[in-house]
Amino acid sequence: MTGQISYGNFYVIETRKMKYWKQWFHMISEEGWTAYDRSVRELYPHWNGSHLAVALDEKDNHFLGCFVWCENDGIAAMDAYNVIKDAQGRGVGAALWDYTMNRTVPKNLTKAMRSLPERVDRYMKLGWSCKGPVQYEIDCSTVELKEACTSLLRPLRVQEFTELTFITFHSLSDHQRKALFEFDTKVTGRNRRKLWEHLLRLEDLRGGVVVDSKDRVVSLCLIVETFDDKLLRVAPLYGENLEMAMIGLIKAIDSLNDSTNSKRFHKSLQQVQVNECTLLWADYQNNHLKEEL
Repeated sequence: MTGQISYGNFYVIETRKMKYWKQWFHMISEEGWTAYDRSVRELYPHWNGSHLAVALDEKDNHFLGCFVWCENDGIAAMDAYNVIKDAQGRGVGAALWDYTMNRTVPKNLTKAMRSLPERVDRYMKLGWSCKGPVQYEIDCSTVELKEACTSLLRPLRVQEFTELTFITFHSLSDHQRKALFEFDTKVTGRNRRKLWEHLLRLEDLRGGVVVDSKDRVVSLCLIVETFDDKLLRVAPLYGENLEMAMIGLIKAIDSLNDSTNSKRFHKSLQQVQVNECTLLWADYQNNHLKEEL
């Protein structure tokens, strides 16, 4: 862990203190971020792969901003880079960047970062070697989401999946949990068992997996609450194919209580997924797609 470094009238330090995690949670909640959900509140402070660097005023240790990132399986995902409004223009952002990117994140890790489209060129000038895929953000009601899933299934002439069973995450047997880990590795190409073990301990975790007659996991859908009480986030959603993914999502929605009908859902889709799934969804949703890099 990198120690404290002074940058004039403020300093930056890597920390795991809960009070600073809470200040970050409050910041992204106030700013209306939809890229994060309540699982980060339970997971990040206790997961060894997550890291937090904070900028604090030299005089009173007032919180000025932070940089949050996660290290897992050879990748450093730069999750959040925030400076409070009153501290903007003081060089706090540049200091957080220097501390985190140049002094703290191991050089042997591949760094990845999300950005709004208008800020991409700015980050590229800071030394990023390539641009990744575009991410689309979908926001829709429970009814719209289920209708969209159905509309995606219909043109594909999906057969009846009578042998498929949906199992909530908290009802998984040890064998099914292992099958879940293996399915996630198959889809992502990464071993994320430890991350899933943390996720499965969350009390407000919703969703589950779809298994076939051989107890193989063929789809998984995780649904969690966001910092907005009226918004639920779908992430991740995996399936052996489009049909399985949509069935997993429909069954996950059906497993929720009736109060969910008044809520909205948020889902991210990568540009690499812009195939029949995204295009049909975009056609159905019309103006619900908002581009974000």
